[in-house]
Amino acid sequence: MHPAGTLLHPGAVLARLVTRRPLTAPDGRTLSAGGRELVDALHRLYSFGVSGAEG
Repeated sequence: MHPAGTLLHPGAVLARLVTRRPLTAPDGRTLSAGGRELVDALHRLYSFGVSGAEG
């Protein structure tokens, strides 16, 4: 089992992204292409999981 890096409680803010351009489409609810690329890059860099869900 891997040791936990950071434990967040449900509803906790994981990060705040500040960008020069919007990351969402005009509806404000879906990601733009650039927003999707950024989220995908973060998923490649960091591991996200649920506590107690491993093995």
